[in-house]
Amino acid sequence: MHAKHLESPAALIASLRELQGAGVPDFRFVLHHGEVLLGGGGSMGEESRSGPAVNFVFRMEKLAGALGERYLLSEAAAHALKGVFPAESAGEHPLPGFDGQFRFYQP
Repeated sequence: MHAKHLESPAALIASLRELQGAGVPDFRFVLHHGEVLLGGGGSMGEESRSGPAVNFVFRMEKLAGALGERYLLSEAAAHALKGVFPAESAGEHPLPGFDGQFRFYQP
């Protein structure tokens, strides 16, 4: 991806962090960069999304909650945003259903 295509995700992260500062409603977010499968009409007429990347992001959200983190980036997301949005290490952690340890970052 070219840097100009990444301005939107960087702006989104900045906006989400600003909303978190307001605290209403209280929420956390996670960001992962991967391929997903889009398929037919799911519930309420929306396309469904599936695949390992979707499962990964749901496990990331649970990890963020367990760690008490308000936001978390996967290594793939941090790499895709490198040079556009700074990120600091949040350590390596396992995710249920996935083999090994994964590096995570905080924007």
